[in-house]
Amino acid sequence: MSNPVVSIIVPCYNVKDFVSKTLESVHSQDYKNWECLIINDGSQDNTASICKEWVAKDSRFKYFYQENQGLSAARNKGLEKASGSYVYFLDSDDLIPDNTLSNLLALTSEDTDIVYGKCAITEGQNKTIKDHLSHTPKPFTVFKNDSKKLLSKAIEEPFICVAWNRLIKKTFIDFHNLNFKRGIYHEDELWFFETLFHTKGIIFNDQATYFYNVANTASITNNFNIKNLESYLFIIEYLYKNYYKNEEYKTDKNMVSMYITYLKMLTLRHCYEKLDTETKQQATPLIKATFKNSFTARSTPILSEGEEKMHYHFKLVELFSPEEILDYLTFYGSKKIKNRLKRRSVLKRAKLLNATENRTVTKVV
Repeated sequence: MSNPVVSIIVPCYNVKDFVSKTLESVHSQDYKNWECLIINDGSQDNTASICKEWVAKDSRFKYFYQENQGLSAARNKGLEKASGSYVYFLDSDDLIPDNTLSNLLALTSEDTDIVYGKCAITEGQNKTIKDHLSHTPKPFTVFKNDSKKLLSKAIEEPFICVAWNRLIKKTFIDFHNLNFKRGIYHEDELWFFETLFHTKGIIFNDQATYFYNVANTASITNNFNIKNLESYLFIIEYLYKNYYKNEEYKTDKNMVSMYITYLKMLTLRHCYEKLDTETKQQATPLIKATFKNSFTARSTPILSEGEEKMHYHFKLVELFSPEEILDYLTFYGSKKIKNRLKRRSVLKRAKLLNATENRTVTKVV
């Protein structure tokens, strides 16, 4: 039997109330040449038996169990087992329309590595659309990644930092070794950067290809802690060491510097200002040390005038205390610029996990 064209990867952890409907939406695809890799990450409920029922019903469903290791490990397991030409991540409490695969496959080409789907927001595991996550105003346009310019596009235009609802070439993932980093939160943030950095081109569709269920979740603003902050700081250091300081990418240093600066601003707004006083005291030396050890510079303007001013003045105060930097951002940043940061960090971001062990699903609403 020939290999499937699409490998759908569904990580699962304690989702007995949701996973059957999720897998049913996969089973209903009008495009038939797929496999669905169900990765049970040590569930303690009835998830396993529900998933095995689908495996018995249709051989295109494949079930794998591992001791609880976290979302990154579960996704990596799926990538390891995938035999399709394309990979598609689906969370185990969300749904996809019947035409998701056919819709996205129609936009694949030699010029692109990633097809971005449009995401509809639902209140509950259903297909009643309440809103949509931010999406490009230019669907069906191939955006080539000359000089890594997609990184600046991701800052100035509506991109969502998630792994799901993208059709990604498996050869692209394998060639660049694009695995998910284990042991951190916000692994999608790093994956997002690395896929955009390495891709030769992307394209967006114009129809909803994903139903994102926000009804059963808590706001991230009520769940932020020092571990979240440490994960963002890890990502900043990782990008600095592996991309900014990497001689292989020396011609791309301006773009990497720009993105690191953006992540630092995002970290302060998204993390530091949400911590309580005691945790802030613990966080302050961590932030200062990371910012100092990952200081970057760039020589040419890349962003729009407003964004460039924001970045330039941030660099002037970057080594101050986090409180002073936040005061600056509040004073200097226009409402429009601040909303861009919030768009990525608070209002409409993807799911996160509260812990890599015994975790519960959390979404930003």
